[in-house]
Amino acid sequence: MSVEVASLGVPPHITLLYPWRKSPLKVSDLNELEHILKNVEPFELCFDSVATFDSGIVYLALREEAEVRKLMQKIFASFPDTPPYGGAFANPQPHLTIAKCQPAQLCSLKTEIAWALELPIVCQVANVVVMEEQSDKTWVNRHVIELNSA
Repeated sequence: MSVEVASLGVPPHITLLYPWRKSPLKVSDLNELEHILKNVEPFELCFDSVATFDSGIVYLALREEAEVRKLMQKIFASFPDTPPYGGAFANPQPHLTIAKCQPAQLCSLKTEIAWALELPIVCQVANVVVMEEQSDKTWVNRHVIELNSA
């Protein structure tokens, strides 16, 4: 299994738009992102199953993807020059990656992880975190946008 991403400072997350802007991020882009998200209300996510991508990724799948997909589309609509995953996927699957392995290991790892977890896992989304890749390839939290909790 690979822990490369975690070792680079990337916490568990759901990617909304990657790649976005190159480092150093511009304050104007961060301000525009804040403006785009200013009326988004906090929402709940429920991870209810373990799933896989053929590439060797094991992930937690969402019971309901609508809110995450709305955020993804809203951000991309405002930054159309940065297609999700560089345009590699027409309709990216919102997910939370939990492991990476050789494709031949997917079935056994998925089963092991599903057995070990107590699903469903429910969490509240109250903010969007913008991460920035540093010159040494590590990632840091650059900006946190609190969702409207009016």
